[in-house]
Amino acid sequence: MSFVQYPNNAAGPPMGSGHFSSEGKHKAAYMSDLKLFDQTGNGAESPNIYDLAKDVDKPDCYTALPASVFDGEYDERHKFYYGGPAGCRN
Repeated sequence: MSFVQYPNNAAGPPMGSGHFSSEGKHKAAYMSDLKLFDQTGNGAESPNIYDLAKDVDKPDCYTALPASVFDGEYDERHKFYYGGPAGCRN
């Protein structure tokens, strides 16, 4: 798990490319070919993106969407777009 933290009342940094996930291909940042490993480094498996928990604590500032929202291709099920512009205030 990762997170970004910045001081109260400060403008937040951009996430990813600085574009919302809804802007999709060619604008939003994405992650693909995700692999899950156990504590010993074994068991690399590709999760189905729909089986993963989505945790966006500031949806006004940052978003995340599965790639299939844009292209519907099965090969894209392990890919998701994410991001948001700078300037969000906490």
